Amino acid sequence: MTHYEVLGVERHATTAQIRAAYLARARQLHPDRHVGATPAELARAQRAMQEVNAAWSVLSDPRARRDYDASLRARVAGAGGGGGG
Repeated sequence: MTHYEVLGVERHATTAQIRAAYLARARQLHPDRHVGATPAELARAQRAMQEVNAAWSVLSDPRARRDYDASLRARVAGAGGGGGG
């Protein structure tokens, strides 16, 4: 799953759109929203929040986002280079 998928935005999303998606996901996953949840539910929310924070960390920084996008393009080019399947 890409950072874009974690936040639910397209790769061409603006910084403002990425920020809005991050804030929405962060509010949804924040531990204060899970009062009374089972330990397993809390663990899932915590893992998801870590993914959201990692995505935001990369996508909110223009240089890190540019590098990340380049790595995605390289991964796609490498995966499609074999011809046939």
